[in-house]
Amino acid sequence: MLRLAFILSAAVCGFLAYAQNLEKLNTHVYNWNDLTVTKTESGARRQIFEGFTSAFTYFEVHVTTLNRLPCLSAPGQRVHLLSSG
Repeated sequence: MLRLAFILSAAVCGFLAYAQNLEKLNTHVYNWNDLTVTKTESGARRQIFEGFTSAFTYFEVHVTTLNRLPCLSAPGQRVHLLSSG
């Protein structure tokens, strides 16, 4: 039990040291075209913001865009996710 408490304590201390390097987030409008695109194996990732607010010690938002849904990976296969009727 003492070992688990030490690991959790070290993790919290590490996070707090990381969080001290973050900027306070203010109200802002983000333009989709200005966000940096990072290519991934399955698509792309756009980091919108990362920082802290008066309510949260850590607040992060990003968008992940997938190239294909796994259920659509077979050639010629077609799936209707939304059906009317």
